[in-house]
Amino acid sequence: MPAKMEIEKQEKVIVMKMDPYSGGGMGTKDYDTLYNKPRISGVELAGDKSFDELGMEKMTNTDIFNLIGGQKLNG
Repeated sequence: MPAKMEIEKQEKVIVMKMDPYSGGGMGTKDYDTLYNKPRISGVELAGDKSFDELGMEKMTNTDIFNLIGGQKLNG
C-alpha cells in the first residue's frame, strides 16, 4: 500500500505601511529626482519656465473676448 502524503497549504500575508505623503513609500519627495517629469509641448517641467520656453503665446483681452463668443458678461 503506497504511503499517503499530505501537503499543508500555507498562506503568507505581507503588510506594508504606506506613507500618503511620499507616494506610498515608493516615490520621492524631491521633484528634481523624478525620472519622468511632466512635459508641456515636449518641454520638461523643471525649474522656472517662461511662456516662450513652453511654446505658449499670451492671450490679449481681445483674444479672450473672441474665445468666449464675443459676448459681454453680466456682472
